[in-house]
Amino acid sequence: MPLVTIRYTPKIASFGDLTTIAHNLRDTVAKALSCSEPGGELHTRDVEIMALPIGPHDSVLGEFDVVITIDAHDKPSRRNNLEAISQSIAGAIVEWRAHKYIRRWAFTVWVRLFIGSFVSSQSVG
Repeated sequence: MPLVTIRYTPKIASFGDLTTIAHNLRDTVAKALSCSEPGGELHTRDVEIMALPIGPHDSVLGEFDVVITIDAHDKPSRRNNLEAISQSIAGAIVEWRAHKYIRRWAFTVWVRLFIGSFVSSQSVG
């Protein structure tokens, strides 16, 4: 289950921008990261989105208004195509901006792959 964290400057990125980005990112990320390896097939519902404002004490790549970080399970095909995955997600955002769905702001996309395990209180006996 990929987790997309959107860090944004509230004065630059509006609530409408974030709503559009969150809605569109789920599908875009699922398509970009989906692979044929076990556990690698993704659907829109598999992508979690978390939006957090950049605060006055954060030092988040100061030249960017929006920082999008995508954490996903490491799979060999994802690792081998990491640059293309990042480029396809960034390209989708540029396309949304071209159609004026969102305002023009400086952004970055960072895709990070990891080995991990998810457990919730509902799955613990």
